[in-house]
Amino acid sequence: MMIKVFGHKAPDTDSTGSAIIWAWYLNEMKGQDAQAALLGTPNTEAAFVAQRWGFKTPEIIADVDNNAPVVIVDTNNPAELPSNINQADILAIIDHHKLVGGLETKGPISITIRPLACTATIMHDLMG
Repeated sequence: MMIKVFGHKAPDTDSTGSAIIWAWYLNEMKGQDAQAALLGTPNTEAAFVAQRWGFKTPEIIADVDNNAPVVIVDTNNPAELPSNINQADILAIIDHHKLVGGLETKGPISITIRPLACTATIMHDLMG
């Protein structure tokens, strides 16, 4: 089943770029089917960066299917995620914001939250 990778509902450059980066990493380096998605229209800066560097803007989704595998990037706040996020199969969270709480997972997951400037910086370190 395809893993959806997405960030918060107001996609900025970090949220958009991190979804693209981690979906690429899962596909190319881990051999897992993954697809970047957005939970809204990317802001002006994110749209410019994607266009400037030739990245296709990810599909915009409003919700996720029950039990669908997902990776959450650049947020861990349920208020910034689809309303049914706790019915999805959350596989991992990669974030640089404070821990908010309120997410429920189907089992143990990988969570990386570090006090850095952006989620993409964390991903760079995780990828080695």
